Amino acid sequence: MAKQTLDYKKMGLTFLAFAAAKLLYDFLAKDAIDFYGVIAIPLIAIGLIYLLDKDRFLSDD
Repeated sequence: MAKQTLDYKKMGLTFLAFAAAKLLYDFLAKDAIDFYGVIAIPLIAIGLIYLLDKDRFLSDD
């Protein structure tokens, strides 16, 4: 059985995707960017994805 570790590259890319989506939504919807929301909301999303579907961020060594 192979050892599985967290793939931080996948986690980082997912975080950047959520952050870019929130940034674009804020800019287009409100014409103002909420920087705390751009950081906090993707972190919460990454945490929930990790809790519900750990296999998404695991890689085989």
